[in-house]
Amino acid sequence: MRLICEICGEMIGEISLEGTASIPASPGDVNGKPAIEALRRPIKGSMVGSPDPFHGFPAPFDPSVTWEFMFCPYSNHTHRPFTATEEPKQLLTHKGMIDIPEREPILSEDEAQEAVTKPVEDAESPIRILRSLARQSRTQERERRAIHIAKRRKSDVK
Repeated sequence: MRLICEICGEMIGEISLEGTASIPASPGDVNGKPAIEALRRPIKGSMVGSPDPFHGFPAPFDPSVTWEFMFCPYSNHTHRPFTATEEPKQLLTHKGMIDIPEREPILSEDEAQEAVTKPVEDAESPIRILRSLARQSRTQERERRAIHIAKRRKSDVK
């Protein structure tokens, strides 16, 4: 979908609710089409792609910026492309206003609470893991030495 500035009406970039994969450059294509992240709140610059990748126009926003630092590229950066004073929940596109979905939580509230309250003793300590790996490494090194010494003795006997 094409993102349109709510103030000046210019098409400023491309957005996608599902996200897009990058497309390599083809003959006549300057830069190809870089990937666009799926549109979710909070909005980031990496969720808005070039308005015209075929002709090599760059994306309108730095990929790391948040909505507070997104300014319309056609206005000499004097206004934001949306009228919301807080984080926008809708954006204007060529298909009309669209709702921006919330980012899916990684854990449910119950899982997050369980992870926070879980006793530390249940998890194996990192120091214990490192000691175990070092012990295995020393054992393997001893076995390699023993094999090497045994081969050497066999060759000395012959």
